[in-house]
Amino acid sequence: MGTKNLYRYWCLLVAFGLVVSLAPAGVYAEEAAEEEGTEETTDEGSEESEEAEEMDESEDEATEEADEEEEEAEVCDMCGSEDCEGCEMQKEQTWGSVRVNGEDVTVTISGDIRTRGESWQGTGFNKARARAANPASYDREARANFVLSRARMNFDLSIGENISAHWTLQDSRQWGTEGGVAGNVPPPAPGTNGDYTGSSLAVQDGDGQHTDTREVWVEYGNIAGQDLSVRVGRQAFKLGNERYIGTFDWNNNGRSFDGVVATHSLDGFVTAKLFGFRIEHTDDDGYEVGAAYSSTPRSTAYTKTTRHNSTDRRLYGLNLDFTLLDGVGIEGKHSQNPFVFISDDRRRIFLGERETVAGDTDPSGSTAVLLGIRLTGEEMYGVDYNVEGVLHRGRVGSTPLRAYQFAFEFGYTIDMDLDPRIALGYEKGSGDHNPTDGVNNTPVQLYPTNHGLYGWADQHSLRNLTDYFIEASIKPCSGFKLYAAMHFFKLTDSADGWYTVGGPMMAGSSPDALTAANQAAGISDKVSRTTGSELDLKGVISCSDHLDVEIGWSHYFTGAYLRDSAFVRNTAGQAQVNDLDFVYLQLSLGF
Repeated sequence: MGTKNLYRYWCLLVAFGLVVSLAPAGVYAEEAAEEEGTEETTDEGSEESEEAEEMDESEDEATEEADEEEEEAEVCDMCGSEDCEGCEMQKEQTWGSVRVNGEDVTVTISGDIRTRGESWQGTGFNKARARAANPASYDREARANFVLSRARMNFDLSIGENISAHWTLQDSRQWGTEGGVAGNVPPPAPGTNGDYTGSSLAVQDGDGQHTDTREVWVEYGNIAGQDLSVRVGRQAFKLGNERYIGTFDWNNNGRSFDGVVATHSLDGFVTAKLFGFRIEHTDDDGYEVGAAYSSTPRSTAYTKTTRHNSTDRRLYGLNLDFTLLDGVGIEGKHSQNPFVFISDDRRRIFLGERETVAGDTDPSGSTAVLLGIRLTGEEMYGVDYNVEGVLHRGRVGSTPLRAYQFAFEFGYTIDMDLDPRIALGYEKGSGDHNPTDGVNNTPVQLYPTNHGLYGWADQHSLRNLTDYFIEASIKPCSGFKLYAAMHFFKLTDSADGWYTVGGPMMAGSSPDALTAANQAAGISDKVSRTTGSELDLKGVISCSDHLDVEIGWSHYFTGAYLRDSAFVRNTAGQAQVNDLDFVYLQLSLGF
């Protein structure tokens, strides 16, 4: 979309917003209120005045009675009920309300603007190697400084109690990189040796557009008088802490899914979500699109002639959320959340098994089944917890899949003014201890939000990873919160590689490649599995109800796996290994 067309596009949106705000908010809301409350009470008041005159009562007494009845009959402009206490926030955001054929029709417009500056130093863990390999692009590969901006406009429509619709328009950009697809390809993702996958730098959707629809869906609720709803369309969908399926909102584009979600709640005891999505793998530029707005180039670009239904991924799932422990004398809030996800993929997904399949295709396709459970609790005498585990079964390519992931986190909040909280955690994803045995023991990765789970510098995913961590937070004053975390990373199995935040194996970290590099450099192949540790610091300031400021710093300390092997120093004469630093400043404005 050209700059001129984009300008016209946003002008139309602004004009539409002004029309809706000036007309419906002032006129239709008043008409609705008059129809439901004011006119009725006025008529009642008139009738009572006539009766008062006939009964020779005073005019003042009749007026007082009418005023009292008007106050009693006053209704909420939003929901039509009396004495409404829950619509004040919606009233501030609702631009229009009108009755059509006896149904309440409400339009709500909201949005947010986010700008973030990022600075990366020491990406790839070897500045000297990056400079020697490509001096012209050294600044792009070993350090990166850039600013990202994102704007979203949300339009919500509700008709009566059953029908609702939503549309989110999003514009995502990186400063100074205008000029089409080629001019907007971001620098390599930090720490991935040139692999864009999972990069927070992505500024386009899969079709190379800056401005596009992030969400557009229609929902029908209260089906058959039950707490049952069905939502159809493109939607930002997430479950739990987004360890397996999430919106990846840290990314400048985020992620949304095309499909259907049915939600049913049973007396507050259990909430079930049944969903099915279709994900189109690639466009002509090799970008994964549809559900993957994270702009993920593949090594093979599929053309329109080869991109058809048989190459898409189908993602199905059932997520149950129970509250079995609530109301039985146990302090706090608790949730038990079993789930099952099924990914049916006619191409391969990230294989593990040393990623030996040539290219990106496998004629046998892949079917991965994730069976898991999540247990969460909070406000239990200051204790909170999150325990989750998942088994991976099925086949990836023609290889049987037998893998697992689990995570534990236990926190305690001290009852004092600063609300200090400290937590300890342990996370583990299995690795493939024998890559030649014909069984894949490396977990598959679906569509998680990995940012923050395994450090804010985004160097890992939970594939062949073991992570011990400690976290702490305090609130020095109202509207200000400080966070700190320390992670200790190592590979679960030395016979498997290092998997990036986006999922694939980091270039050069496969056991075969590492062994060959070590032999060439005269280094023993028996090296430590400790990749390093990471210190994360973050401060969040809520300047007002609409503006938040966030600043963070992460430092990745290189471990023995990096220092004592040829992984990042396999260029002759370039043996310098360095730590990695990541700093960012983010401003978020909502309205």
